[in-house]
Amino acid sequence: KETTSPDTVGSGGGGIFMEGTARLRLTGVTIQNCTSKAPGGGLRMDYDDTGGGTLTMKNCKIINNMVKDDGGIAESSGGGIGLPNCPYTAVIDTCEISRNKVDVSTKKGSGPLTITACGLYTGNMQTSITEIKGHTVIDGNSYVKHDARTTKVSGIGIWMQGGVVNIGENGKPDSKSPVIRNHQVGDANKVYGTAIYLEGSAVVNWRSGHITGNGGPAAKAVYVRTGYGNPVFNNTSGHTEN
Repeated sequence: KETTSPDTVGSGGGGIFMEGTARLRLTGVTIQNCTSKAPGGGLRMDYDDTGGGTLTMKNCKIINNMVKDDGGIAESSGGGIGLPNCPYTAVIDTCEISRNKVDVSTKKGSGPLTITACGLYTGNMQTSITEIKGHTVIDGNSYVKHDARTTKVSGIGIWMQGGVVNIGENGKPDSKSPVIRNHQVGDANKVYGTAIYLEGSAVVNWRSGHITGNGGPAAKAVYVRTGYGNPVFNNTSGHTEN
């Protein structure tokens, strides 16, 4: 459990915290039942002016972690993994990012609240590169809203404001490709992108695998925000998101 306030440098990462210049390889590691107030309930790569860090994950599980902040900051994010808004390369290969949560139910203060990335938060620079490959499963991440305050949620599975996220690999069968599934609208006042939300200069290249079983009547599985930069969602997978 990591209890440092989100407005403190070096906060977050309930299970693992790494600097934005670090190089970390995880193989067969499970990060489970961890909690932080700042982004990265399971794992956080922190911001650095220079950046250039690398995170390589193979056959890992990031499950049942939570970001829960009872302070006065209006936004919380990165229930499972929080990646930085600086240059980095992250490879997530045949992993599971499931049942992570962002909980704002005990936030102090007044006014609206914002939740982003209950599963995976990715960086906002063109040199923020995230590769999601192999049979990676991003499944059933969720949030808990505040009963008395308006709560907006964006990108329950994955949230991105810039950078590049590659999902799957050209020519790979679905059995060896990622699946993003079971992210539901819930009871927030507004929900945008149950599976994936992108804005700004974000680019998603969906090459193989499935985005399925996400959403509900009030939200799209993939939400591409227009009027705020020029986000691009390229789908060459042969499938339709739902």
